[in-house]
Amino acid sequence: MRLLINKSFLGIGTATPIASLHLHYQVDETLCKTIVNPHENEDAASGKRLLHLTTSETGSSSFNEFSVFSATSKDVCFKQNEQAKFFLEGPGGGLTIASNGNVGVGKDPRPNVKLDVAGSIGVNRLWIDHSSISNWNYASGVYVDNDYTKALSVHKVNGGSSQEVFVVCGNGVVSARKVYAEKMEIRTDALNCHWYDHVFYPDYQLRPLNELEDFVKQNNHLPEIPSAKEVEENGIDLGDMQGKLLLKIEELTLYIIQQQKEIDELKKAIK
Repeated sequence: MRLLINKSFLGIGTATPIASLHLHYQVDETLCKTIVNPHENEDAASGKRLLHLTTSETGSSSFNEFSVFSATSKDVCFKQNEQAKFFLEGPGGGLTIASNGNVGVGKDPRPNVKLDVAGSIGVNRLWIDHSSISNWNYASGVYVDNDYTKALSVHKVNGGSSQEVFVVCGNGVVSARKVYAEKMEIRTDALNCHWYDHVFYPDYQLRPLNELEDFVKQNNHLPEIPSAKEVEENGIDLGDMQGKLLLKIEELTLYIIQQQKEIDELKKAIK
């Protein structure tokens, strides 16, 4: 052990400390017997303690203390052998390792899952590898308590600025610049609406063409179809619009069938 004469530096296991407390582990066991001090019931080859802290409650048993030591497979290992929590506290929170192995960051001091973070996480890359033997499990989950909380936000970085290009809100609304998919399925049970085959039922009242003409002249759009102003203000519901377009195609089909019957009757009259 060396205490420098010109600095308040204390070195253990080294004659040239470079910090207020400098602990040095020698690879050669014969040169570091003074800092090893292994317990009789512990394999000395499993590790060399550099810092050993005990209290009157924990005693000095190697199976009942908090230790910081260097081992053959780890550079530095923090170990708590008691069934208790491990907590590092800072001004804005702390790091908690619970007795069940859950880790909490910024929480005091009850992490509820394997990694429980209160606050933001900055990562360069996040990859989730999830496997399950049954369906409907979670690989990841985001819980929010506000409709317009951005549960997921993707930004495109360009130089020193960024632009938000994809957002999933807490109410399920998705905002994206462009959607590219192999298949998009829209179900009526998800839309909470019916489909439009009722147009072909015998009791369906098809609007007369002269009334349709008057409506178009007055409103500049087809019945049941939103106007350009409505689309500009509210956008369109993709599933609902597909259904209404089908409605108009089916009505158009009925108009054609009706007109073909009239044409056939005229042909007979002319003949």
